[in-house]
Amino acid sequence: LARLTQAFDAMAAKIAAQFAQIESIDLSRREAVLNASHDLRTPLAALQGYLQTLQIKADALTAEQRASYIAIAQRHAARMGVLVEQMFALAKLDAPETAPKCEAFSLAELAGDIVQKYRLRAAEQGLVLTAAVDTGAPPMWADISMIERLIENLVDNALKFTPSGGNVRVEVRADSASEAIELTVADTGCGIADDDLPHIFERFERGGAAARGETVLAGSGLGLAIVRRIVDLHGAALDVVSRVGEGTRFTVRFPLQRSQAREAAAVT
Repeated sequence: LARLTQAFDAMAAKIAAQFAQIESIDLSRREAVLNASHDLRTPLAALQGYLQTLQIKADALTAEQRASYIAIAQRHAARMGVLVEQMFALAKLDAPETAPKCEAFSLAELAGDIVQKYRLRAAEQGLVLTAAVDTGAPPMWADISMIERLIENLVDNALKFTPSGGNVRVEVRADSASEAIELTVADTGCGIADDDLPHIFERFERGGAAARGETVLAGSGLGLAIVRRIVDLHGAALDVVSRVGEGTRFTVRFPLQRSQAREAAAVT
């Protein structure tokens, strides 16, 4: 009877914990929907406003004005598209059934390709984007599409919040002492205030940093949340060091020993 009582108590505690988890997930989902609605409303209202102006005052506008209004409307439409795409990406990563589809690849080569992809954009913004990758680093065992998204989000974030004349640097190196492969994205941007630093990976978090023009989430408030989720799915570690007025440095450490063991097991 005592054992039966213990079993029932354990079952009741487990059910209560599951209900609490469901309530927490539901609350997070409501907050996410509310924040997403707010973020979508601003570009949508601007887009509608410029299109209505083009429609009502079509004959009164000069060719230059029409071109300017269309360009602004396109920027707001692109902003909405990015936000919706990031919302879908994060929802997919949050799904319980989501797991990395791991394969062996060179993190150094992937990072180098991404730097090359963003180099033109950096030049147009008056920034210097460089890569320092250890081509001799051992291959890692991870989901290459997720890691590509992670690097792109960090580089995009750095470029977006680094003023003209600044530098963004991507580094990849093997740390034999801790048996890890390190990916670092550093910038000379405005930096993040100490009070905001613990919250930068929260969805749609901007806080005081946005008001001061400091580095925050990648545009929509979801970029770094996606980074955090990908890091967690790979059992990696993420560290951020930032100083206001000097810049920010993101470092992701992928456990090399685990990746090598998985790779060897897959080959055998």
